[in-house]
Amino acid sequence: MGLCSDIGEARTAAAAEGVDALYARLEGKAELVDSPYDAFHGRRELILRDLSGFWIPFAEPVKERADG
Repeated sequence: MGLCSDIGEARTAAAAEGVDALYARLEGKAELVDSPYDAFHGRRELILRDLSGFWIPFAEPVKERADG
């Protein structure tokens, strides 16, 4: 019986309000992959890495900017 070397992937994101505030609270306490950014698909995202190496994204809708 052989084991599958590639089991595929799954993706999920946790909905969060205040991604920037969450980043400020976690900075220095968790392994943050990157600072918050606006993704092309309309979400502001923050990604951290858990102890097993998995990336856990937190996302909220991008707020409309007053300047257009």
